[in-house]
Amino acid sequence: VHGEHLTEQSNMALRRLSAAYMRALEQSPIVTKSLTACALSVLGDVVAQKAIERRETWAPRRTLSFAVYGLALGPILHPWYGFVGRTAARWVPTPGLRQAAAAIAIDQAIMPPLLIAPFWLFAPLIEGRSWDESKQLLAANFLPTLEANYMVWPMVQGVNFAFVPPPLRVLFVNVFSLAWNTFISLVGHRN
Repeated sequence: VHGEHLTEQSNMALRRLSAAYMRALEQSPIVTKSLTACALSVLGDVVAQKAIERRETWAPRRTLSFAVYGLALGPILHPWYGFVGRTAARWVPTPGLRQAAAAIAIDQAIMPPLLIAPFWLFAPLIEGRSWDESKQLLAANFLPTLEANYMVWPMVQGVNFAFVPPPLRVLFVNVFSLAWNTFISLVGHRN
């Protein structure tokens, strides 16, 4: 009986949190999406530093670079997913898997290079590295990150474009970005 009560309390708390998120999404979609991306980007780096690398000291500038990147994603992805959805619907007017495939093609042809390059160029600068180090990290990590992107994100985006309601698409991507950001954090800080 005690376990059932805890489960019911957890369910009620989750419903309240979900309702609050949806209200925030309606009232301030870009801010909500930016803050969500920021929080999950930060969490991805913290998981990389503490749980995987088992660093004794936390690198706050490294985490700051993920926070800045996450904050930038809301204003980018909010209109981007609207554009992708409208364009895919023009190419394939009937909703379904073919329209989702068109959306994946549009998204993956354009967005990954536009998100990966600035990350590898500017995150190191935020961390206090030099411009030359940033360019070296970009040169060393751009193609491997892009290849890793194409192994993971088309499947994630397939689910996103086929089944997730448009207002929740950035949130869906942000949740999967937790693992992605952990991976990117590890790649950028391997010795």
